[in-house]
Amino acid sequence: MKKEKTLEERITFIRGLHRRLDVKLEEANSSKRVTELFEDQELQNGLNSLAREQKTTVHKVKLSVLTPFLSEIDNSGFLQSDVSYVDWCSGRGFLTHLIAHSFGASVTMVDVRFPRNYILERHFPCVLGYEIPRVKFDLTSLRDDKHPTQIPENTNDRIAYIGMHCCGSLPDLIVRYAQLQSRMPDFIAILTCHHEKMDFELSTLASKIKIDDEKLFALVKRVVAHLKYYDGYHPVARKAMEIIDYLRAENLQRMGYEARVVRIYHPNVSPFNHMVIGIRR
Repeated sequence: MKKEKTLEERITFIRGLHRRLDVKLEEANSSKRVTELFEDQELQNGLNSLAREQKTTVHKVKLSVLTPFLSEIDNSGFLQSDVSYVDWCSGRGFLTHLIAHSFGASVTMVDVRFPRNYILERHFPCVLGYEIPRVKFDLTSLRDDKHPTQIPENTNDRIAYIGMHCCGSLPDLIVRYAQLQSRMPDFIAILTCHHEKMDFELSTLASKIKIDDEKLFALVKRVVAHLKYYDGYHPVARKAMEIIDYLRAENLQRMGYEARVVRIYHPNVSPFNHMVIGIRR
């Protein structure tokens, strides 16, 4: 019977793997066009009104994530009206409506369920003027033998898969969904988080990467879970999460994308949100 690795052995392994893979993440770069967008008074008023109903810092959190997220899409050349977006795990659709309203692009919302309240409409009445397609789809039900419908349907535009709330294994399953389509997206931009909640059976299903006898992902998960709240986030927990997203980018490379991982940090949100970006070659 194989002896269970101690936490110290896992930490040593993660440190060594991080060095061996030469994991490097880029820092997010701001875009002038996106910075100017968030200086718009109408948008600021809506965010402040939303903050009063929810939490006082909600608008700061949204801006701290939205600004670098949209900036990186813009810097990649995919924040344009000739792009058809699929907003995965879209929730209330804040990102969807922002792109549709500000850039005149076509956007489809996809989520396992959609909220019934109309908080977004109350604070941003302009969204009532948009007929945004909503597709209910449970990514965790995805299997190799299924052939999900094309999202979006029948478009000559460039296609971009985006998502800001892609926890656990969802980033991997979005990529797997793309692999099952008759037409792969031209651009992928996914904000990852909650690595310790990954379902590794689904993750390996979604990946072309061979998992060795170390059972890498299971090992990483345990390191993150043990060290998540150790003096904030332990540096090795950060390395473990970086390894996961590095391998996600490697997977996109194997699929024919130019891929990279960008850090998106802010003290009001998880300091380990990473943005995995892929541009189809």
